[in-house]
Amino acid sequence: MIQDIINLSMVLSMAGINGHIALMSSRGLLTKKNIVLIATTFIAGPAAMISAALTKGPEKERILVALSAGVIATIIVIIAALLGPKLFDALNPNILKLVAGIAIMLVALSILGLKIPSMIPTGVVIIGMIIALIAK
Repeated sequence: MIQDIINLSMVLSMAGINGHIALMSSRGLLTKKNIVLIATTFIAGPAAMISAALTKGPEKERILVALSAGVIATIIVIIAALLGPKLFDALNPNILKLVAGIAIMLVALSILGLKIPSMIPTGVVIIGMIIALIAK
């Protein structure tokens, strides 16, 4: 169950991890009137909804996994909205885009069933942020 929460949280929070929320925040697009659009497309996109629906286990466990992952993803997106613009100023955005794409591909391959250690996408992002900081 914990692994399901981790996997689903990663999918739900991709917008916070890959820089979309930081870009929206720095451009002033995170407003109350855009909240439904943000929630459905960036936090709970179609792939995340399908992943939540296809989680195995009893109904109560699936609900707990989906709720836990949703809370974790929401926290990640809020942190990204608050800290993202500041980080974008300090890091090379071109390198961040490349690293985020690699991390997303790794998570997607993991969801598809490829045996990728769960910390590899996080490690890729951390190493990429270090390289982006040095390159700036």
